[in-house]
Amino acid sequence: MKSWFLGLLLSVLAWSSLAQVPPSSENEDVLQLIAAEEFDKAAVAAAGLVEILQQASGVPSADLAVAQHNLGYVYLKLGRFEEAEEHLNKSIELREEADRDHGANLVATLSMLARLYSQTNRFNEAHKVLRRAQYITHLNDGVFTLRQLPIVERIIGLNLADKQLLLADQQQRFYYLVNENNYSEDDTRLLPALAKLSDWYRKTAQFQNALGTYEKTITLIENQLGDSNVALAQPLRDLSSLQYVLAECCPAESLDRAVKILTNNPETDTTEKLEATVRLADVQTMVTKDEGAGQIYRRVWQMLSPDKAQEMFNEPKHLGIRRRDNVATAFRRAGESIPGHINRHSRLLSDNPRMIGNPVVDLSSQGKRDREKRANVLIGSPLALCYPQILQLMSKPERQTFAGNYVSMEFSVDKDGRVSDIQVVDSDAPSRVKAYVRNLLNLTRYRPRLENGEPVLAEHVTMRQTFESHDDYVPTDAVQDLSNLATYQGCNMVTVTSYE
Repeated sequence: MKSWFLGLLLSVLAWSSLAQVPPSSENEDVLQLIAAEEFDKAAVAAAGLVEILQQASGVPSADLAVAQHNLGYVYLKLGRFEEAEEHLNKSIELREEADRDHGANLVATLSMLARLYSQTNRFNEAHKVLRRAQYITHLNDGVFTLRQLPIVERIIGLNLADKQLLLADQQQRFYYLVNENNYSEDDTRLLPALAKLSDWYRKTAQFQNALGTYEKTITLIENQLGDSNVALAQPLRDLSSLQYVLAECCPAESLDRAVKILTNNPETDTTEKLEATVRLADVQTMVTKDEGAGQIYRRVWQMLSPDKAQEMFNEPKHLGIRRRDNVATAFRRAGESIPGHINRHSRLLSDNPRMIGNPVVDLSSQGKRDREKRANVLIGSPLALCYPQILQLMSKPERQTFAGNYVSMEFSVDKDGRVSDIQVVDSDAPSRVKAYVRNLLNLTRYRPRLENGEPVLAEHVTMRQTFESHDDYVPTDAVQDLSNLATYQGCNMVTVTSYE
């Protein structure tokens, strides 16, 4: 999984739940050692406290349950999983004795036990324990209690770790539903949940759903905080990215509004203003609004020191494909030399730029039917290409060695960022693959080279395309990866029906 997934999983599993027993010097020692992350010493101290409480007469079972919980936590931090499980289960038994099966105090220890199960890849057991914790919150506080949200986040993390993406999707929607049932639609406390849901939709390629949540977020901020509030900048930037990927109107306008909000806010960091302005010029270039892009690049040049300006604009910078359906166009053209090739092996899902593929696809299975869904696998650098389409453009023997192939090209980039005069200088890739790379490069846009603040023609630009690896591509950050997002969606427009 990509970094966005790993980051989400780690944040979900990193909860900590230390309980408190009545004040004592022994207990204070345990907590101080834990706070200092001296877990070996904490284990000795926590085990001693448990022994003291077990031997003392009249100690409430709830107090002993807390001590057992903390000892289990320390063992978990040390990776002593069997001992941690033993003490956490003892804590649960004591809690059940003191509070009965549905006591609210059980939730913390159940959550800790679920963490242990997940760290040892016992996902089903972890899921059952968390479901029990969630059920307890429902009994005590109602089905839509906000207290269950940390548990829901952990369930999402487990589903992701177990590659149960559809279940994770259901839980992410439920997370928002809980918030929606506690806050009115005009309550700004709904904004964090909207941001979380929007982020989920974007990262799982549910772009139309993300579009709707970003628009809802923007409306809420406008109505409650004003139409110039700096909180609008990020959702406007995200909305711009999705409008570009989906060929919706009007990505440059949304981003331009975000730039104006940031520029007019005296507290905005200069670097943030600069990055947003450069992004606006890049988006203008990608949607072929050339005159507007040139004006903004000139403004950026004036914002920079001479050395920084030279560094940023010394040579053209690859931005990405102009339209996501250009991916299908490049593929079709590459296969035209083989009569019936495209029709026999692939089909175009839709020429409609609003078309998107399956919103969430589990790519863990290796069966043929699942491989046929892998249209969203990207390969290659610096251009991202569609892995299934690459396979279809090669013979069986060629597929065995293509991971070491390359295509070296030379071309020109004009002042508007358009590519022309493409020449294949050197390559050991099959001819149809070379054609595919060349076609896709011809349909991409570059940030132009600037001289004295003016966009100019750049000749003899070179690029070496390689095919070292492929991986299941999941968008990591739409606002920073427009090129791959658009390619990702373009790949989804073509379904490869056979690798044979």
